[in-house]
Amino acid sequence: MRLPLSPRSLVVVVALATTACATGRGKSALPDDITVLTLRRQNANTHVVSKGVGYFLVDAGYETDGPVLVEDLHRAGFDPAAAKAIIVTRGHPDRAGGASYFRKTFGTPVIAAAADSARFATGASGPLCPTSDRARKQQAHLEAARFTPFVPDVTVTSDMALEPLTGIPGRIVPVSGQAGGSLAVVLPTARAAIVGDMFRGAIVGRSADVHFYVCDLADNRRDVRELVDRVVPHARTFFTGYFGPVSREAVLKRFADTAP
Repeated sequence: MRLPLSPRSLVVVVALATTACATGRGKSALPDDITVLTLRRQNANTHVVSKGVGYFLVDAGYETDGPVLVEDLHRAGFDPAAAKAIIVTRGHPDRAGGASYFRKTFGTPVIAAAADSARFATGASGPLCPTSDRARKQQAHLEAARFTPFVPDVTVTSDMALEPLTGIPGRIVPVSGQAGGSLAVVLPTARAAIVGDMFRGAIVGRSADVHFYVCDLADNRRDVRELVDRVVPHARTFFTGYFGPVSREAVLKRFADTAP
């Protein structure tokens, strides 16, 4: 799939703190007057994508973080009840929990992958495959986490236009990812993509890295290269579910065919 390139290429990024802090915020001014505000709680990112007065969310943290996210949005000048939608990149509690809260509190429509319907029905992530000692230490906690089950308002089975749902141009694209039912949000005029947990940003620094939980590393590498090379060949900036954002160059370097 080839998407049109924007004639504007300037990206101004005020990055989140490049440390292992569990909370933080960063703001990225992208081409086509699109802004991505990233809010981090318990290490998980929520991305607030806005153009003019309209905005939508990508992921929303844990359900218990819902009231705090409401406060964060108020402080940033957004009306929490005015979000056009929440796109959940995977049906795990650190992504879908806050969406459950917003849907119940404000009636915010939730968009999710049809392939992840079982997770939304149970409110649980299921078994995880850690890729590091750090991840193994958190595995039991994350597998035990829950959110109130619900049925998403829009289920994505194939490439879907973003603008009719949010007012902002782009695409919602199903990707394999480590969750099996992952979504990526493509912002072609902004030369950016929001990729959930296909990969993550580094805990310290600006490099890209393998996500904390991946069951098939070789398959994940193929998925990442397919995304970067074919689905979003125009993208210069990638917003991740943990840490980040990261540049195209950082992703290509980490997921090169010869990389470990």
